[in-house]
Amino acid sequence: MGYSEYKDLTPIDNINNGDEYLNALEWALNNPKVKNIALAGPYGAGKSSIIETYLSREKDKKNIYEQHKFAKKYLKISMATFIEAHNNEGNETKIEIDADEVEKGILKQLFYKVEHKKIPQSRYRKLQPIHSMNVLVKVIMTSIILILFGEIFFPDICKNIWNKIDAFAMRYSWLVGKTAGVAIVLAIVGIGITSYLAKIIMSRFRVKELKLPADTTLQVSEDTEESVFNKNLDEIMYFFEETQYQLIFFEDLDRLENRKIFVHLRELNNLLNNDEAINHKPIVFVYAVRDDIFSKEDRTKFFDFIIPVIPIVNATNSGEILLEKLDNAKEHGICHKISQGFVLDIAPFISDMRIIQNIYNEFVVYKKTLQTEQHLNLSDEQMMAIIIFKNLYPSDFADIQGEKGIIKKAFQDRNVYVFTKIKELQQKIDSNTELVEKTTQNIFKSVRELKYAFLVEITEGEGVARGFNGYPGRISSANVLSDNFDLHQFQEKDYRAEYVSFSGHTGVVDMSEKVDVVDEYIKRCEAIKKYTDKNIEKIKEEIIELKNKKQKLSSRSIQWLIENDSSENVLSKEVKDNKFLVFLLRRGYLDEKYANYINYFKGN
Repeated sequence: MGYSEYKDLTPIDNINNGDEYLNALEWALNNPKVKNIALAGPYGAGKSSIIETYLSREKDKKNIYEQHKFAKKYLKISMATFIEAHNNEGNETKIEIDADEVEKGILKQLFYKVEHKKIPQSRYRKLQPIHSMNVLVKVIMTSIILILFGEIFFPDICKNIWNKIDAFAMRYSWLVGKTAGVAIVLAIVGIGITSYLAKIIMSRFRVKELKLPADTTLQVSEDTEESVFNKNLDEIMYFFEETQYQLIFFEDLDRLENRKIFVHLRELNNLLNNDEAINHKPIVFVYAVRDDIFSKEDRTKFFDFIIPVIPIVNATNSGEILLEKLDNAKEHGICHKISQGFVLDIAPFISDMRIIQNIYNEFVVYKKTLQTEQHLNLSDEQMMAIIIFKNLYPSDFADIQGEKGIIKKAFQDRNVYVFTKIKELQQKIDSNTELVEKTTQNIFKSVRELKYAFLVEITEGEGVARGFNGYPGRISSANVLSDNFDLHQFQEKDYRAEYVSFSGHTGVVDMSEKVDVVDEYIKRCEAIKKYTDKNIEKIKEEIIELKNKKQKLSSRSIQWLIENDSSENVLSKEVKDNKFLVFLLRRGYLDEKYANYINYFKGN
């Protein structure tokens, strides 16, 4: 078989750097005092691979006969449990399995492992195939016995049957003298029909009811709280008495979060090793469990020997494993455009070897299906990111297909955020536009008030000028107060101001004598206009900037929004609670084009 990027998820039987585990396990198995052994380590540490490697190496040490004999000495029992997607509150929960169900499962794996003929007295029977030849042989043997029985005890009946067959043969000329042949044919037909009917009866009929005499009574034990092991203890003891199993491996029992099963198993182990009818002792139980399955005191009290298993993969080195797979593919001419930086960036979220392998398997399938076969220009890094999300949050990923779920929610949050921000920007634009209009009006109001003061100032406070006479004509005070009038005119030409004093009499002022006053008020008017114009210009620039922001905001990616604001403001609490999703969005590994990486598009 040529190179393939795919790899199964089963335990391997040739672990690296595991010699000491195997040495410790072999030492414990050779120690007659050790009957309960723990392979202790976190999920994904490689406990099952250690077991497989041990069994594989033991087989390699033996010849074919010894291998066959060794295979009958060990059993592997696994009772894995799994995680439900979400409960009503959105939290992941384990599927509950009580101790009785676990013990029933163990019994099934024990009794259905061996052929029933090895434990004929067991009440646990599995369906056996009914072979026509076996039925035929049994019918023939039964027929021969019946014939012999008849010849010995009922010779007259047998002779009468023979005479009737002979009489039947005499009726037909071509059968005369062939009585034996007719008898043989009748026997063959009878045996055939009987065999056929016997097979049908054996296949289709079961004993469903057993009627006992009226005075017969059955008494059931009052203790109905017995464990499954206790109720079937005689069966279990019989099983080990009749078989040669000495080594039982228990895997994944710790996932059940039920410590009672371990107590029952240790008690069972003790009973088996004390059973004088069992010759092949000691019987050893090996448990692949978590380190924290018991407290420190119970842990060392329960197990006779504990082998700690160091995790092969954790969050600190998972990136190296993934990079190794990518490099291996590259050596075989398969190049994935995934940078080392990406792998090291995303790897801390992965801490299980099986998950890493499954991520890589699914990545290859998705890439070849969506990118290669459909010729889509997709990013390998973004595809890998969404496959990692799929493996870490399978339920949330499945929701995407129904246009719902947390990823959909993230981009809905983005749209809501953009809509809100655009609305806020428009409000600022409207506010600033209104401010420009009001500021412009305030300029003229301020200048007009200053001109009022000017009309009083040129009279030295005695009254108010009501007009100015000069070339080319008269200028009324109303004209001077208008927004368009420029006080510079009084510098360029000679004017005489007419005024009315506050006491009511009139007077005249030569404007050539008020040059300093005119200059001062011109400067004050220009200062007001300059300051106000500058503010207006600034506000107008801000309006332009706000309009540009508003125009660009609708096309901004969610990554840009998070980087330039924060995930706290852009995303809802539901999305923010998924730290890995926020990480993908912030890095741009998951963007608005995510649907291209999960859907198969058909051409026209």
